[in-house]
Amino acid sequence: MPVISWGDFPTWALAVIALLALVAAVAAYFKQADAARKLAEQVTIQRDQFKDQQKANSKQAEVLEAQLREIRQRATAVERQQADAVTLSLTEWHGDLPGYEVSREPLDMALVRNGSHRPIRDVACRLYSFPEDKLYEPKAIAQIAKAWVPAIEALDGRSLEDSAVLDETGTAEIRLLNAGGNAALIFNLIADPDLEISLTLRFTDDAGLYWQIDHDLHLKQLDNRDDW
Repeated sequence: MPVISWGDFPTWALAVIALLALVAAVAAYFKQADAARKLAEQVTIQRDQFKDQQKANSKQAEVLEAQLREIRQRATAVERQQADAVTLSLTEWHGDLPGYEVSREPLDMALVRNGSHRPIRDVACRLYSFPEDKLYEPKAIAQIAKAWVPAIEALDGRSLEDSAVLDETGTAEIRLLNAGGNAALIFNLIADPDLEISLTLRFTDDAGLYWQIDHDLHLKQLDNRDDW
């Protein structure tokens, strides 16, 4: 019968314990590795979901921006509706200019037409001449009968003064121009074809917004009218 050497028992016991510890460590490693793999998969899924959500948010933001842009365009169109109906043209005044020496030559005149359905206010105009490089303010204003307006260019303004009512107060600014109204701003400057003339008109619409029309009928909104 073989004899068991109990003196080696502690060594065997330690070996078994070490083996069990190794098995437990390997099992824990694979368990942790599996958990890490599953966590990585979850992270990947969440990252993909996040990317998809980012794309969805980007598309939604584009839709919202387009909607806001359309709303702003509509609001701008509504704001400009009355101002778009105001026109400015350069013609001639063949009548006298009160308070100034009578001229046998026609004077430059700005014709303002309010084609909107509401009045405009504080209508002011400036005339710039080149190459004189001078800026002129109107010296008189006149209300014009509507019937004369379509024929002004055809008549070359020669009978305009017969239907125009000059303002005798000496003001050079139109305080109120009613809907469908027409008015003239007359400058003490003899019409000269050798001079390049440009006009700038400013007015306040019925909603209290400030506007400017240039000689080429370019319309823009002003933040204020502190200068004139």
